[in-house]
Amino acid sequence: MSSGSTITPPPSLSAGDRSRRRKWIYGVSMIVLIVVLFWLSFPATLSTKEFKGQPGGVLAQYRDQHGLSQTELGQIDPTSETIRLATLGMRGIAGTTLWWKATEYQMKKDWTRLRATLDQISKLQPHSILVWRYQAWNLSYNVSVAFDDYHDKFYWVIEGLNYMLDGVRMNDKEPRLCWDMGWFISNKIGRDDAAKYYRSLFSGERGTDGKEPPDYVKDFRERFTPPSGFPPGSNLRDNWHVGKAWFLAAESKIAPPRYPVRGMAQVIFYSDASTCQFYYADNLEKDGTFGQVAQRAWQSAEDEWHAFGELPIETSYDDPVKGGRLALQLNRKEELFDSAEEKKDQLNKLAPGVRDELEKEKRPNLAPEDRASWDKYREALDKYKYEKKNRKGRKSEKPLLQPSVDVDLKERAEARPDEIARRSPQAHRQEALDLAKEIESDETLAKYTTRQRSLVNFDFWRTRARAEKTAECLAARKAIHDGDRAFAKGDLIRARPEYEKGMHGWRKVLDDPEFHPLVGDICLGGDLMDVIRRYQKCLDQDDQGLPQPFILQDIIDRHGRQESSPPDNSDKKAKSPPSAAEKK
Repeated sequence: MSSGSTITPPPSLSAGDRSRRRKWIYGVSMIVLIVVLFWLSFPATLSTKEFKGQPGGVLAQYRDQHGLSQTELGQIDPTSETIRLATLGMRGIAGTTLWWKATEYQMKKDWTRLRATLDQISKLQPHSILVWRYQAWNLSYNVSVAFDDYHDKFYWVIEGLNYMLDGVRMNDKEPRLCWDMGWFISNKIGRDDAAKYYRSLFSGERGTDGKEPPDYVKDFRERFTPPSGFPPGSNLRDNWHVGKAWFLAAESKIAPPRYPVRGMAQVIFYSDASTCQFYYADNLEKDGTFGQVAQRAWQSAEDEWHAFGELPIETSYDDPVKGGRLALQLNRKEELFDSAEEKKDQLNKLAPGVRDELEKEKRPNLAPEDRASWDKYREALDKYKYEKKNRKGRKSEKPLLQPSVDVDLKERAEARPDEIARRSPQAHRQEALDLAKEIESDETLAKYTTRQRSLVNFDFWRTRARAEKTAECLAARKAIHDGDRAFAKGDLIRARPEYEKGMHGWRKVLDDPEFHPLVGDICLGGDLMDVIRRYQKCLDQDDQGLPQPFILQDIIDRHGRQESSPPDNSDKKAKSPPSAAEKK
């Protein structure tokens, strides 16, 4: 080609050609996007007898693995799905508006519209756990107290349960809703100020006046189906046993990591079912049931509490051996204590005299009262070890109580295992250091276990069950119950000796070293203070004060001071004449 020639440009595309090219590009792009979207979001299918189900696309598999699909969350309600589609992507705005309206109706005490609005909210957000939890609690706890008559109150308590029951059915894999159902039925009904009436209404039986239960209770019991695995021998008409069944149902739905315990420590979550049995046994006696029936109830409470203590419960502490979270058994505290003490004795043999030498060096830094406390602890510990050695191989019904001392005092007064190991003879130095590490591990685990036990008041409930099933305690409970019946009828003369008999029985129980810690319990102390007040009214008719020294003075000293109006005997005689019970 010559230098003077020019390049001829290709002819430009016509408008029609350009339009066709764009359509091809758009079409191919749409096909590619459809293929990608299909690959990502193809829905899973269920298996049938004829066809094998498909896992679905990437998103469907991801939702299934992490429990995010609606079928994983619970039942699918066609009405809810229709409403969600009808909102055209504005479900959040609609939900917020309905929440405002519900709050407005509640402030205006327009209960009918409030209930209808809550139903609409649940249709918009059927798988939002917070909706069911909050609004059910709102109905049972907030709305119910707006009324004076206990029948009206209980109607809204049941409405809250009805709302929660719908939430459980729509989210049948969520453990927290089952736990809430158990909490409402057990604690709201069983521990409210009107618990006596609530429990009677919840049973669905005729009242003492022969009246049928309200229709709303009948309707609830008709639509109410106890969860699977209802404990055998349980009372379907008792709120504590029904609550326990729901707590057990919540436990059965835990399948980490998909459905973990949310919002509470695991030790608390797993303790609630067993705690219901304690309250059931307590209410049996308050309702006037004693003897072998009450004794068996308390025995069941102790057995269930022991089984709870055997569970390996995950804590917030790190596991230095296996990694992850440390799992502890609450029953192992005593075992860990004994193991540490046995290893300390072995360490003392490897380094004879070193412990006494170290504690002698620390002694001048202790206050006189601390020295006395430490000496008392050492004496009790030696006595405990001697008794434990003598019991070896022999069965004993009475548990051996382990001595305890203030943690701060122990750190300042005790010769630590690592200190003893460092002063041990060179020939046994390494063995002593290894033993000191084992002791430290046992004591650390015992310390963690103690903290976990304190979260559920483990020691108190175990001691309470053992005390309540004794013949002395059962007799004391019955005497006080008989005294209360006479007191309610205005027969103070007959009530007085029954109260005295009951308080003498409690004195025998509380004087037992194993049961003496019950003196400090607020609930038991409050109950006994009520008995003392009623007994004081029996004495008032003869212008007498409480006998001095009073048989339950330690209860008054511990709990009467916390009351706004403890028994006042300043204008009464110092000692009353003996009652009919005392003469006998």
